[in-house]
Amino acid sequence: MKKVLLLTNADYDNVGDQMIEACDRALLQAAFENLGVLDETEIISRGVSLISTDYVKQQDARLLKAAEQAVKESDLLLFGGAPVFNYRYESFYEKTATWLSLAQKYDKPVIFSAIGVEHVEENNPKCQRIKQALHDANVVMVTTRDGLSQLEWYVEGLDLIAEKVADPAVYTKEIFTPYLAKEKEEKSVGIFILRANGFLDNGHDFTRDDAARLWLDVMEKCRENGYTPYLLTSGFAADEAFLDYMIRHYHVPKENCIFNVNTPEDLVYQISRMEAVISCRLHPGILSYSLGVPAVGIQWNPKVKMFYHEIGYEDRAIPMEGIDSALLWERLQEAMGDVAERDETRAWHTYETLEEGIRKALYPKNREAVWSREEFLERIRPYPGTTKEDYEKKLEAKFRRAYVTYNNAFQKGQKLQKQLDETKEKAKSSHEHALALKEKNLRLQEKVTRLNARNVELKGKLKDARCELNEVYSQSLIETVRNWRKGKKEHEKQDS
Repeated sequence: MKKVLLLTNADYDNVGDQMIEACDRALLQAAFENLGVLDETEIISRGVSLISTDYVKQQDARLLKAAEQAVKESDLLLFGGAPVFNYRYESFYEKTATWLSLAQKYDKPVIFSAIGVEHVEENNPKCQRIKQALHDANVVMVTTRDGLSQLEWYVEGLDLIAEKVADPAVYTKEIFTPYLAKEKEEKSVGIFILRANGFLDNGHDFTRDDAARLWLDVMEKCRENGYTPYLLTSGFAADEAFLDYMIRHYHVPKENCIFNVNTPEDLVYQISRMEAVISCRLHPGILSYSLGVPAVGIQWNPKVKMFYHEIGYEDRAIPMEGIDSALLWERLQEAMGDVAERDETRAWHTYETLEEGIRKALYPKNREAVWSREEFLERIRPYPGTTKEDYEKKLEAKFRRAYVTYNNAFQKGQKLQKQLDETKEKAKSSHEHALALKEKNLRLQEKVTRLNARNVELKGKLKDARCELNEVYSQSLIETVRNWRKGKKEHEKQDS
């Protein structure tokens, strides 16, 4: 039994990542069946974050044991769909490099299928880290849904398959048919918002409250044109926190907000019931494309522009510069009048390359695939649904990540409180010191006053003494002169 270790972000609460994992599974199962090895191959799905951020920070080998065991027991590592090269404000790049190091250690082949490759900076040590890890490992194939030129820099000089493909979620319609809404809500627009600092973190001078005002304007524009707007998310807790902020601080009616999109079925249902979609997140746009729902996106991240460019509607990816509700509504109306149809050739290429990579890595001697594109669409297996156990695990993981955020905020608050208390204590000490100095100053002033009074007193005594001395001196001088005159007279008498 061959074991394929499927690595995605399905353990995240962003349901777009869960959609990728579900669609990857369906495509892999189709490839195994087409190659005649369905009963000989097992998919083991794990999160890329099995290599934890704590390991990335601490490099403690004990934190790597679970990931190392998973690699050791597998026959192939397959990264599906996630932006595993991201390095700007996430640690995906280091986790990916570590996975590749483990694959090299145990001589396991590696496939990257339809991954996100959004940026590259050739002199950035993080990019160099990924590039070196790719060159050291046995990488069979790397395909991207995003930037082929960026990907080519990473894999230059390697003998492997490197191509541009569609995101696996373009097959949402076939894989999630049982979960589509039975009918659409007439004149409804789903507006998928982004977390509070999402724009700022991606280099756009667009604050939380700038975003809030934009969404309020968009909602008003929908109403002016007879449509009911709904604010919702694709499940990411930080996005939902901003949705709650909109309700509490901007008084958005709760009936116009949709929470608890926690499974792929939930996301598919919500999009399929809308007449149109406006989205920041990428995957609501991709799902809309697959389901034939008119949609426009907002370019908070390059991958949004890349997606709409690839489907031939780049003008439906609205740049952040000068964005407003009027422009969004204008482009959405255009989309409603000209719904984008799935490029079947491009979608098929996603499956073809994946199948080719599987055959090359695991079954080089197996038969060539025999299905036509039409047979593939008929035989691809629908999503079996989220089990109660899986749903509880998803919620537990989501809540625990929220708890981490809360605990970090609490810890930060405690630290700030400690700093505030220390500042208050210093201020109190400074105040007491100032009071002591003031008291000392008063005492010194009293002493100076007493000294001044004593000085005045002494000056008076000195003046009196001088007067007395002058009197004595004057009397003495008078007496001396009188005696001299008297003596002179007596002397004159004697001479005569």
